[in-house]
Amino acid sequence: MKLSTKSWLVVGATLLNLSAASAATTTLNFNYIATNLYGSSGVANVASITVTDLADLGLNGEGYGGVRVQLTAGDLAQFSSGVAGTKVWISSFELNFPGTSTDNGYEFNNQHWSYVGGVNLAPVTSGGLSGGIEWQEDGATDGWGAAAGDPAFEQEYNFSAETLLAGTSSTIDLYNRAGFSGISVANLLNPANAVENALHPEQADALGWIKLRGTGNADPALRGVAGSGFWGNSATGGNPAQNRLNVLAMAPVPLPAALPLFLSALAGIGLIGKRRSR
Repeated sequence: MKLSTKSWLVVGATLLNLSAASAATTTLNFNYIATNLYGSSGVANVASITVTDLADLGLNGEGYGGVRVQLTAGDLAQFSSGVAGTKVWISSFELNFPGTSTDNGYEFNNQHWSYVGGVNLAPVTSGGLSGGIEWQEDGATDGWGAAAGDPAFEQEYNFSAETLLAGTSSTIDLYNRAGFSGISVANLLNPANAVENALHPEQADALGWIKLRGTGNADPALRGVAGSGFWGNSATGGNPAQNRLNVLAMAPVPLPAALPLFLSALAGIGLIGKRRSR
């Protein structure tokens, strides 16, 4: 079947609309070790988070919108010592939704979040969260989010111990409250909201971070954490005894490279069809 120029234009416009719609979903890969400024050299992907505007899923977020966050744990074995009976897991994450942290505004009871304070955030989880939200965690270590009042990293979502092991995932819906619209993919990707490193300006800005822990034990050798330098000084010290390893996401995963080429090719076909019609 031969398509007319108008048909090609309609197809092209549809695909462009689909491409634009995909901007309401983004994926972050966590592979930069902030602890000890270890960096990303030789580090396999630790975890990924996919964030989608609830409106794109046909959900209204209790009338005020929000996002769905799917966190999937990746290669955690690279941080493990392999000592029998020990584990390494993701204990929490933060994303750069500014303006969501003013008070300890939510408490977690019987698998339900209830609003008790003055913050503009209402998370509802499909499972895995525990212990409430820590507010104004101020990001990771070594300079990212080190000062109070940073525009991001203002809420930390905590998981039950050993819930997020390698290969597991958790999906959480985060809702805006009335009068607030800061929880969105657009705000997450807004460069102005990324967290700069105050101590090391040469480092890239961060869009989010996850925290890893090892098995709690007074003996560092029995915490299950690798002695490779990933953990910095926290391999032998730290509070609590499980220690903490901060891993950052520095940039969103780009759209497939083939998509712009495909759209360009489509536009070219449209021009050829137009010339032939003439």
